[in-house]
Amino acid sequence: MYFLIQEQIQGLRSYVSKEAFAACLELEKNQLRLTEQHRLHSDRWKALRKKDSGKLRPLFEKRDSILKEIAASEPVEDEDEDEEQPEPVQGIPDFWLRALRGCNECDKAIKDRDEEALLSLTRIQWELDEKNGEGKLKFHFGKNEFFSDKTLVKSFPSLEGTEVTWKEGKNLTRKAATGGGKKKGKKGPEDVKEKAVASFFQLFITPDQVSKYVEQQKTMVTEIIGLLGGTDEHAFDLFLGAYSSANELLETIGLEPDQFEDCYQSRVVQDRIRRLGEVYSQVDAAAKSGSTETVELERKLQADCEELYHQRAKIVDGNGDSAKRPVRFWLQCILNSDHATHFVGVHDDRLLKYVKDIQGSTADNGDQTVRMLFWENPYFSNEELVRTMCSDGSSEGTVIEWKEDQNGESMQYKLAKKGKYGKPCDSVVWAFDLEPGPLSNGEMAVLHSSFLNSVIPDALYLYIRTPDALEGDDDEDEDVDFAASEEEDEDEEEDEDEDDDEQGDVTSKAKSVASKRAKQLAEKNTRAGGLFGTQFTLMHVFVVMILSSQLMSWFS
Repeated sequence: MYFLIQEQIQGLRSYVSKEAFAACLELEKNQLRLTEQHRLHSDRWKALRKKDSGKLRPLFEKRDSILKEIAASEPVEDEDEDEEQPEPVQGIPDFWLRALRGCNECDKAIKDRDEEALLSLTRIQWELDEKNGEGKLKFHFGKNEFFSDKTLVKSFPSLEGTEVTWKEGKNLTRKAATGGGKKKGKKGPEDVKEKAVASFFQLFITPDQVSKYVEQQKTMVTEIIGLLGGTDEHAFDLFLGAYSSANELLETIGLEPDQFEDCYQSRVVQDRIRRLGEVYSQVDAAAKSGSTETVELERKLQADCEELYHQRAKIVDGNGDSAKRPVRFWLQCILNSDHATHFVGVHDDRLLKYVKDIQGSTADNGDQTVRMLFWENPYFSNEELVRTMCSDGSSEGTVIEWKEDQNGESMQYKLAKKGKYGKPCDSVVWAFDLEPGPLSNGEMAVLHSSFLNSVIPDALYLYIRTPDALEGDDDEDEDVDFAASEEEDEDEEEDEDEDDDEQGDVTSKAKSVASKRAKQLAEKNTRAGGLFGTQFTLMHVFVVMILSSQLMSWFS
């Protein structure tokens, strides 16, 4: 590992000044010590996860047993033998459908025609191979009229999916589209073609890496893993929806039966809901116990690394001498983070090059905070931007004191025609801003975890992934004229209107080079060490993270 990072740092020599290169050599020693601390921590983390898994496994087996039960809905009071008997009901027919509906991106993907197929969903299971970081999200189905597969699998982060065996005329991802009609002089039916249509089951199609659906699938999978997979203590909460408990749901069913599916009227199903609620009460208790130990472990790691992070901050600051600072250190770290980079907006590089340090901390009650400290800059007067993700699921941000750009429009909003700002655009700033923006609490939690578990502990590894992105850098402060780029921004807005899925709005050389090089280096597995001392990307780290009840609580 030492020789790999040493070789990569030597690759910086051609792209940065002698002073900045010397700083990187100092950071190398610091990073290796940080990596060792995180390696030791990961061993303790794995032991804790194994312990928690042992507590939760029998509870989830009991849950699965309830959801697999098959019995007639109700005995028929009329003893007439000719009376048609009710169909057997398995488990709680729409348990997983309601849970998926509670996931933002999944809810948008589920169409009305998908619901009948998803009613046969009996279990969602997440399995992670910790040796290679590849996981399998398994969807188990009962008998249904749409496909013959009993299990559909989506791998992550490779995004490989099961080729669904659709029954004749039941493919939910395609629909018939008539062609040009019957050709002149020909008899017979019209030529019939098929075209793709939006469906939840598009998730199981393996996308090309350049497909516009890659990001959507990543979001859906991480959402399902985080909310339903692993230690899925929140699945029942999602099933309940607006109701605080199983008893409240059952009382409402009794008072307003017309508001619910027919299956809810069955005393058998209602009994299963009640018993399932009791199981999840035990799951919650076990998860809270594990969460307390997790917080203690995070606090211990924080204390062990505190002095090393302080030393790194001084090196990045050049010990007060700007000439000795590694060029755009934290900007490059964020751009090279496999997940954080997706939150970076078109103009964020102007601001992020002023980042002085990024810090993370865990409070005794489990609240986790990320601080982004800044040098003097032309954008706002804040010395730091702060976001705290609270253990109760809420979050707190920062009141940003913008300078010339009064409300930060040029950073956080797209420029529409005639110099007016329109809808919000991507920007890391939204993740810290007290003002409501386009990011959901769940999305902020994902970015938050990427800072805590990749950007902060693995900063140097990320920085050295794309040395050529630093070539010809001009790090001098620039006078900001927010109206000067109006014509350029209008062109960008028009391009985005043509295809919102394209990444054509990236204007900085840093991001374009970083994105290209990051993919190349990731494919070659050139990143050494890392948080777990293996070839883990942030996507792998995130998947491991969501197995912790601490992260699960952020999505509640």
